[in-house]
Amino acid sequence: MGGVLRWVWMALLSLLLGLAGCSVNQFSLGQDGTPVPYPGPVKPARAATPGDYPFYSFGISQKYEDMEAIDIAQAYYGVYGGYRSWGRVTPGRTASATKVGLQLYFPLHVRWRLKDGREFILENIDVPQIMREYFKSNSIRLQWQREGRPKARVGDFEGLLAYEVQGDSVLLKWVLVMNRIPAAERVNAEGKVVRWDTYDEEYLVARIKGNPVGGIDFSKTYEVIR
Repeated sequence: MGGVLRWVWMALLSLLLGLAGCSVNQFSLGQDGTPVPYPGPVKPARAATPGDYPFYSFGISQKYEDMEAIDIAQAYYGVYGGYRSWGRVTPGRTASATKVGLQLYFPLHVRWRLKDGREFILENIDVPQIMREYFKSNSIRLQWQREGRPKARVGDFEGLLAYEVQGDSVLLKWVLVMNRIPAAERVNAEGKVVRWDTYDEEYLVARIKGNPVGGIDFSKTYEVIR
């Protein structure tokens, strides 16, 4: 009987320890091994956008030169709750959208390791609140608004909210794709779209320092959020 009770007690103890472990994110460990407080979940929300246009895009604006000091970087923009699916951050010649036609802001998660071995993580970056504060004192107009005309059927772009990993920080910025081809000349007489001449405008919104951590397993790209 004593053996059975001892087994039950150990099973209960293991269950309690397991539940306690679930309450601390596996990646939120400081350099000394102590847990870094996990920020509570940020709910999707509406906030101001460039030109108060109801849609925006989300993507990456990772420069090749900033990637030189980075061993690996991964991010997840929390469109879906309950889990994180970490995607690789890769550099590009220009900013690129990974999601388009968004109407809500979502929490952003980024984790990375520098080539000197230091690791960082940012969890639940409160993008809605950042945008509320930014647009209190900043205004960004889209191309057709500046030109005083309706949005063209082709060649006019919504704002692109982009992130970039730079050293020990994550940068949030708005990227506006501007088209030098006049709206009336973007489609020829045969109804075909002509080659556009575009350039980017960048507006830095925030620079956020990462939390130093250790022991991130970058091979585990799927994580359930409890």
